[in-house]
Amino acid sequence: MRYILTLLAFLILIGCGSSSEPTDVSYKSTFIVFNARNVSNDMKIQIEYNNINDYNKTIRYSKQDSHEIWWYEDDDITIKYAQDDNLATSFPIIQKLKGKYLICSLGNSKNSTLPLAIPPIDAKDIHEQKAYIKIINAINDGIEKRVYINYESDKSDFTSFNNISEKFYIDAASNSLVYLQYKNQDTPFMFDDSINFDAKHTYFIIIYEKRNSPDKPQIAIVDMTP
Repeated sequence: MRYILTLLAFLILIGCGSSSEPTDVSYKSTFIVFNARNVSNDMKIQIEYNNINDYNKTIRYSKQDSHEIWWYEDDDITIKYAQDDNLATSFPIIQKLKGKYLICSLGNSKNSTLPLAIPPIDAKDIHEQKAYIKIINAINDGIEKRVYINYESDKSDFTSFNNISEKFYIDAASNSLVYLQYKNQDTPFMFDDSINFDAKHTYFIIIYEKRNSPDKPQIAIVDMTP
């Protein structure tokens, strides 16, 4: 009888443990930072997590960095940006999402434009057989631009400064050729390096000025795949 009572007590304890509250679920976001603003001052980024400094970096021109944060639903994440004495901002991440955020400064010393803050790409928009592409025009010369990939088979719409193109898809391929066309020119400019674009991946192509030759565009490829 004593053994039966002991067994019953053990089973009751197991039952009580299984009915306890489930633990909170955490999520991961990656913040990619790219400096496409052609000025002498570097881009300063700070990320506060629940009012504590979790990341503080200075990003040189045409360079990028990234930082991962694991968060819970009730956590607070705030981005702080500064690049010139009169150009700074702070904004909270209101809708926290899993995946990759992009913080991209843009322009030059002739304008004071705050950076673009782009949320993660929705996984349902990713194509099984193709690569997902968007273009950011960070050159402030008053001319809209678009991108050709692999000659003229796929291209974005013309995109103005401080804007992001609509998404488009390309056939995934290694050693793809990337061209840039200015709206007032017929002949597109081809970049020297060939790019690999993978299926089921998402990419942002950032068009920015060459440091000492602003009339010669450069591109950066940022992988935004969730």
